[in-house]
Amino acid sequence: MDRGQPSERRKICVLHSPELNSMIIDREIFRAYDIRGVYPKQLNEEIAEKIGRALGTVFIKKGYKTVVVGRDDRKSSVSVSSSLVSGLLKTGCDVVFVGVTVEPAIHYFSFMESIDAAVNVTASHNPGEFGGIKVDYKNAVPLFGEELSRIVDIIEREDFTSGSGVYREEDLTQKYIEFIASKFRLTKPIKVVIYCGNGATSEIYPKILESIGARVVPLRCYLDDAFPKGIPDPETGNFYPELAAEVLQSRAKLGVGFDGDGDRVGDVDEKGKSYRADQMLVLYAKDLLLRFPKSTIAMDVKCSQVSQDYIKKLGGTPLMLRTGRAYFLEIMRDKKAMLAAELSGHIYFNEDFYGVDDGIYATCKLLKIMDESGQKLSKLMAEFPTAHSTPELKIDCDDSKKFEIVASVVRDIKKQGGYLDVNETDGARVSVSETGWFLVRASNTSPYISVRAEGKDSIEVANLIDKLAKLLAKYDAILKI
Repeated sequence: MDRGQPSERRKICVLHSPELNSMIIDREIFRAYDIRGVYPKQLNEEIAEKIGRALGTVFIKKGYKTVVVGRDDRKSSVSVSSSLVSGLLKTGCDVVFVGVTVEPAIHYFSFMESIDAAVNVTASHNPGEFGGIKVDYKNAVPLFGEELSRIVDIIEREDFTSGSGVYREEDLTQKYIEFIASKFRLTKPIKVVIYCGNGATSEIYPKILESIGARVVPLRCYLDDAFPKGIPDPETGNFYPELAAEVLQSRAKLGVGFDGDGDRVGDVDEKGKSYRADQMLVLYAKDLLLRFPKSTIAMDVKCSQVSQDYIKKLGGTPLMLRTGRAYFLEIMRDKKAMLAAELSGHIYFNEDFYGVDDGIYATCKLLKIMDESGQKLSKLMAEFPTAHSTPELKIDCDDSKKFEIVASVVRDIKKQGGYLDVNETDGARVSVSETGWFLVRASNTSPYISVRAEGKDSIEVANLIDKLAKLLAKYDAILKI
């Protein structure tokens, strides 16, 4: 057993410098809340060095001096992180390089007194040919949106700060492991299958679960930059069959799987049944509301209406947000919500935590709930209602076209009329009936249009999908389930 506007024309800036002669940066890699592009065509060592110099310039101007840099275990991340560090040092930033680590640890480092900013070289769940960069200011405040556009402007003008930073390597990740483990202690061991998919979580998350008293069955918990089973992704559920099979074989009480950099999680109960993040959110909300009645619980536009309704029944106040970790981190940081989740697997906690999304923290919290209740996950989840729904369906669409197409579809929906509600928080979430709705939106991180539908039964869902298909047909978008 193996224990893995947008126009059709691309927006670019052409750089001329003594070192690089002529270099093209595709602006589309600067996405809504991080940097992601295909390696080496869109994101490579030369571009990473320039990004490092631009980030360092922003940091120095803000009075930030010491920057933590980590990376995932993709093959390209080794050289890309090295070049990024080189760029940061040239601006006068001091760099603490922590090697392979997880995104939640990067958030944690940004709260350390001696650290001013934290950068992770990771492409998360994107296919193996991608590389990426995520940036936190102090206290996990994300660099996103217009600020990312400023990075391109600095690069284009070559308006870099100059200096000479100090470099050192330090294993700060062990501090993160100890921090999470200090918050939980099981009264009795619970057997857990943990699927890391050969990602950056492989050598970190099993240690945390063992530290709190869980009996860990590791599955693909070793670093392998070839990712033989593909990049792990709780949203697509690409690892659920293997995880469920191991849970049944091992007679474990729980199965958990993480994405490549560990900020997202998916769960499987002792019977092998998997659960989406919006379903798990209700369980976390029930637990939280015992201590913090009437708390606001946030979720993204992709989440189930059934989950929102049940949170109301529990006495909570559901709040719908646009999809994207930066938007959730902001509302959690401002204490406008105590708990939150995105359908993709991000779960955010404000009780005794920093309000960030953390896959292993969510797992520890779940094990604590199971431990205190003495109940299996299947029993805990049986209380909550479910609806007929599709998973998130992804329609391939060029980055330069997707937002324009969605905007046009939204106009068509409003012109068509006859709907109970059209929520334009993020694309359009359209209520067709008291029980049925569909969503169409453009992904902020990848080249696709996202759709989803939910209804009282399979017939209503089929009718909703038919409406969606007709709306998208004129754009040559073929909806396949």
